[in-house]
Amino acid sequence: ITPPNTYDNGYIEDEFKLAAAVREELARNNISGGTCHITVKSTAILTREILLPKLSGKDIAGLLHYQMEEHLPMDFSKYVIQHKAVERITKDGKEKLNVLVAAVPKELVETHYDFVRKLGLKPEVMDYQSNSIWKFLNHAGSVNGSLYPQDKTIAAIDLGYSSSYVTIISEGKAKLNRAIDSGGQSLDKNISSLTGLSGEEIKACKQGIIDVSMVEEGYSEQNRYTNIVKTSIEGIMDKIDKVFRY
Repeated sequence: ITPPNTYDNGYIEDEFKLAAAVREELARNNISGGTCHITVKSTAILTREILLPKLSGKDIAGLLHYQMEEHLPMDFSKYVIQHKAVERITKDGKEKLNVLVAAVPKELVETHYDFVRKLGLKPEVMDYQSNSIWKFLNHAGSVNGSLYPQDKTIAAIDLGYSSSYVTIISEGKAKLNRAIDSGGQSLDKNISSLTGLSGEEIKACKQGIIDVSMVEEGYSEQNRYTNIVKTSIEGIMDKIDKVFRY
């Protein structure tokens, strides 16, 4: 469990407290060292899909260098930029490549690498969340023994605390990744503003709800809490629904 106020939107806010919590989890699982893979999510990570002529890997990198400012207007010196060809398509009778470009703030990369090194681990791979989900679904073969991602269109929804993410994968190809600026934090704020509760009281309020779709007849404080949580979740789901309509 991430300690409060130690990690926000992909950035480490309190390295000391976060490191203590991670060390405790590593010790509990008898992990003392070795390599590790890092997966991060942050609204500061920028992604774009760019349609390019069919080119080799080196030629793609060269062409992207000249086209990046058009698609991602920013200070490139402050970002680590990676790309991969996700699919080949035919447009106007010509074969083209759909290339996914990800730009990650260097500060975010460096702080995560430094953090895991201080824990005695060796960072081997760093990826962003939606791409990790794609890799898992694309290579898992099946999920729960019944869902076969390579043959279907799948939406993976991550309801986070400060934000939520929707990743859509169709027949093994990454099609869409969208960040939504709502999550558990907005739910907590609604509870706090409407009830005056805070901290552990909000946690107890949520834990007392068995099913947000079940509200007993008559007025009670628990019914009130359930209605607030239900309305807050519906607000988040409305934003997710807009992604699907888009």
